Amino acid sequence: MKRFLASVAVCFAATSIVAQEPMCATGERQNEILAYLQERHEHEPRARALATTPLTLKDGTFYMIGDNGVTINGRSNDLIGQTLEFQPVEPTHFTLRHVAYAYVDPVSAPLRVFSGAGTHYVKYDVVSTPVTLFGSNVSTLYLSQFNGIHLKAPADVTALQIDALHAFVQRDAILSPLLITTAKPSRLAYPTLFVEERNQSVIVTWRSESGENFGYDVQARLFSDGRIQYSYRSARAMRWGAPVLSAGVAGASASSILSLNDATNETATPTTASLKQMVDFSNVTVSRMNNSDMLRIDLKLAGAIVPSQIAAGDFLRYIIVFGQTGSAFFDVRPDGTTQTAGIGQSFVQNDNSASYFGDTVTFYVQQSTLPVQIGTTSFSAIARVGASRTFDSISSNITLATPGHTSVQDLSAIADGTSLELPISDPFTLPTLSPQAAWNVIKSRYPITDNDIDGIAVYQTFYTDLIFYAGAYSANGNAQVDGIALPSSTVGSTVAKRANVMHMNTLGYGWNATDQLSSHVIMHEFGHRWLYFIRILESGSVTSSLNPVSAHPAQYIDTPAAFHVFGNDEASVMGGGSFTPKSDGTFSVRAANFGYSWTDLYLMGLADPNEVPSWFYVANSNPALGPEYYPPDNISVSGNRINVDVQQVVSALGPRKPARAESPKSFRVLFVLVTDDGVDPTPDQIASMKNLRKLFETNFNFATGGRAEVHTDYALGAKRRGANH
Repeated sequence: MKRFLASVAVCFAATSIVAQEPMCATGERQNEILAYLQERHEHEPRARALATTPLTLKDGTFYMIGDNGVTINGRSNDLIGQTLEFQPVEPTHFTLRHVAYAYVDPVSAPLRVFSGAGTHYVKYDVVSTPVTLFGSNVSTLYLSQFNGIHLKAPADVTALQIDALHAFVQRDAILSPLLITTAKPSRLAYPTLFVEERNQSVIVTWRSESGENFGYDVQARLFSDGRIQYSYRSARAMRWGAPVLSAGVAGASASSILSLNDATNETATPTTASLKQMVDFSNVTVSRMNNSDMLRIDLKLAGAIVPSQIAAGDFLRYIIVFGQTGSAFFDVRPDGTTQTAGIGQSFVQNDNSASYFGDTVTFYVQQSTLPVQIGTTSFSAIARVGASRTFDSISSNITLATPGHTSVQDLSAIADGTSLELPISDPFTLPTLSPQAAWNVIKSRYPITDNDIDGIAVYQTFYTDLIFYAGAYSANGNAQVDGIALPSSTVGSTVAKRANVMHMNTLGYGWNATDQLSSHVIMHEFGHRWLYFIRILESGSVTSSLNPVSAHPAQYIDTPAAFHVFGNDEASVMGGGSFTPKSDGTFSVRAANFGYSWTDLYLMGLADPNEVPSWFYVANSNPALGPEYYPPDNISVSGNRINVDVQQVVSALGPRKPARAESPKSFRVLFVLVTDDGVDPTPDQIASMKNLRKLFETNFNFATGGRAEVHTDYALGAKRRGANH
């Protein structure tokens, strides 16, 4: 068999998997997000965009232009080279003026070069005349690495990016020409901070210029008479961040649009009885904030939330649902920390869009993100202990009127002299892309269905919000196989076949930066068609010891590759590593994850059970290894070796059906490139797509030992090649 490495001219030893962001966000939450995007899309007039999304087929690859049919919520920074001035009228209102570009080049040494380590802000005492902010004289400022000016020591700025919702819900006063969050891509350098005082003003500059892909240079100037100027010198590929001027959300007015009372003490008692009052609603209120498109939902409980009474490993979960899938989640853990998944978003730790205080849980949502934005829709609130044990719920219809005004402004387009109410913001956001929408476009134009295709790999020429939380993900697929996961209503032989839709991120970025990484990530995401959702029988109990937190093997699992792709000592692309026992009882670990393990091949229908050698995991590892993805490369670990065999999988999940003899050995994956609106793909981008396809076809064949093949071309009339060979 002749080895082909696409654009790589020679064979070389596999290196370890090294990249900064988590590689994969595959999981049930991604399926929920895609369902939400689909429901929202169906309720909007621009759903017609799917019918007109430009789509071309060239040499077997699909090319489409991103629009409201495939991407939503994107808006790029349009303020570069401008200066905005805000003049206070009263503490809650400012007038806006576009003045001559007034960026002041710093001449002093940096006050701080942020690095992500240590304190993320600097306290600064004004030497000359105090500045006036929100009606008060201020002589002490706190300047953060998030490009913020604060009036007290700031907490982290959470969320993936500052969208309209997160610009509104800042709890405390904040001024920023370009507010960003803790979800900073690794390829954006932390800023250097400059502060100078000139002509009765304080000039604060944040300059991030050494990042691999991104950079910016922005400035805020605070005058003693209360004027505030934001100046924008540059932004290298920095299409996100938000100008914000806010006195804090506590000052916003609220008017009730729905109030529901609920009987208390009618719920079942949780295993931990003290939690009963914490999952028992007494009232739910929905209010409109500042007569704007922002809504606040207050869930009043029968008793106060006391995190210390939650059992270890458990959590409280509160859910609000608008329509069928427009849901937001809020979890409280035993240590008092929280995580929030806003409508159509991934979970974020300690996010401001939801919180609790005493006996009340509070959510904020933006009306324009709901599936039904104007008119009557269903609304419900749910209280749970854990992910699925519901103890109380309350439901009603809610009528959403047209807001008096939106909570954000297009600052570049507002006329001079316009009075704006706090909070003032103009969020620039990277769009959310739906690979399912891209697949729907293709199915609407070509005679092809989910029965013909196993996967759709969607790449982009621009950045999406994926860069804040993952390298890629796979979602929505069903290969109609039993015995590879616990029984479910969404996957298995009794459920319709569905192709895996794969959000593969930006060409040449992050996990797509080299051929080795590109091969790794596409084989990983396609592997999620079958992997890694298994359970094993241990000591009479069905456990998730191999994949305790996600659809990925834990770092402490021995997952040697059945066949090599790039070199020796390779392990599964899905996770784990290659563990070699040493004479002293420890294990030597390699993390060159480029192939599939024998266990993977069994689950994929490419190996018989009797071909799968026993494997093991290292319990109580030292140093401690994590519950998912890949271990550090070239380390030694000690711990208890726990042997595993394939019969434990069969005992937990039943035999794989279909077995290897009846399983497909030939697969088809379509490749799609989505480009910016109005921008055609370049010759280099077309060449990159061709290279990625050939890389995947070749290395998938290597990784399966020639037992299977994948085809990435598409031609009218093309059918699946022989299912068994």
